[in-house]
Amino acid sequence: MNGFAISSTLIGMMYNSTKISGACFNPAVAIVQTVFQNMVLEGYPALNIKNKLCYNSLWIYVFAPVIAGVLVGAWQMFNDKALKAQQTAHKEDQIYQTAA
Repeated sequence: MNGFAISSTLIGMMYNSTKISGACFNPAVAIVQTVFQNMVLEGYPALNIKNKLCYNSLWIYVFAPVIAGVLVGAWQMFNDKALKAQQTAHKEDQIYQTAA
């Protein structure tokens, strides 16, 4: 069941982001892909593509995973604190019920 959930999530992500990033979710591959595509487009001036990929967009592939990691870390800390508080309250309830 986990394999189905993971694969269906990846397929959904690919369908939704193909036009944005070429469905590239690995930052290293995205950087190489952008550089390679620029090299290919510069090698064929007859194509006359004015809206080619730009090196100015590479920053998103570097900083987006860092920002996402910080956000996930903060979320995990928040969840851990909430879970510990819930477990402490549950233990106190059990102690109160056994004492009564």
